[in-house]
Formats: sequence, structure tokens, C-alpha cells
Amino acid sequence: MNNFPVLFLMNVESEIPISVQGIYVSDADIEYCSKYKNEQRQTQSILVRKLVREGLFQATGLGHDCWEIKIGDNGGRYAQSSDGKILQLSFSHSSAHYAVAIHSDAVGVDVEEIKIGRPWEKMQTYFERPAGLPPYKTQLEFLKGWTAYEAGLKYRSASNDPVLFHHVYPSDTAVVCLAVRERTKNVPATIVIVK
Repeated sequence: MNNFPVLFLMNVESEIPISVQGIYVSDADIEYCSKYKNEQRQTQSILVRKLVREGLFQATGLGHDCWEIKIGDNGGRYAQSSDGKILQLSFSHSSAHYAVAIHSDAVGVDVEEIKIGRPWEKMQTYFERPAGLPPYKTQLEFLKGWTAYEAGLKYRSASNDPVLFHHVYPSDTAVVCLAVRERTKNVPATIVIVK
């Protein structure tokens, strides 16, 4: 594939896709995910790492077990292959949606979905929005801004260059934001739905 950036999306609302169920996870993946006390969070973290490995395989042709997922000094995530190739990573998940972004350059991704009872009107004050923008009128509008904020933070862990945001709506109740360097040519990204 090698046409970066690539955005991999997976919906687990009804069940975990068969294509990722048997994917290799390393001892380091398991150790990292075991730091979470909540068993559901551990399971979600392992699943997102399986999606990372499937994405790396589809993007490069290198096997699931050829990659080590690492965290840089700045907090940004990247993958290093057994032959030394390095790709930038970002991943996110909500209860039913998973997103993984893979790029040869800085990248950030965030996914959120509408939740009943979320105090989104109050949460608008949690992050700085461009001056002059009116308050969000719906939770989905708010989530578009929130995902841009979160994806931007992840992007900035790898770069301080100007950022470009691209939003994708995998369902009527969810939004994904991809953050890439402003001069990135392949935006919108290649999008792969993992089933």
C-alpha cells in the first residue's frame, strides 16, 4: 500500500472482526496493556494494538510480528520494524469504534461517539477553540471540535509544524479526526475499513 497517511477504522459494536481476532501480540504489548487495572480497558488496548499490527501489515506487507510499538521521548507513538523501518502511529478507541493512523510523518487521530448523559455543553470550556466561533449546538458538533483537539495533541507530540485536520464519520453517532502536517499531499487519507 505505502500511500501514507493510512487510516484504519474498525467497528466492534456487534462483535470483534474475525480478521483481527487471531493477530499476534507481543509480550511487550501484553505487559504495556496490563498496566490498566480495568479488565475492559486492557482488552480494548490489546485490540487496538492488534489493529495497529494489521494496519502495519496492510500498509507495508511486513508481518504482524515484525513490528515493535514504541513511545518516543515526546510521548508520540511509532512502530519500528525488525529491519529498522520507522513509521509514526496514532490510535484511539471509543466503546464501539477503533481508529489507527499510520504515516511516514507526524500524525494524530482521535475517535469519539455520542454518549447519552455526557455533559458536552460544559465540556466546551475544557479546550481552546478558535476565537469567534459560536458554542457548539449538538453533541456531534462538539465531538468534531473535541476530536480535533485530541488528535492535535497527539500530532504535536511529534511535530510543531502547522496541522491539517480531516474528519471522517464512520457512523451517524461517531466522528474520527486525523491530524497531519499541513503540507501533506494525500489528505484525505487512504481509509481502510477492517471487517
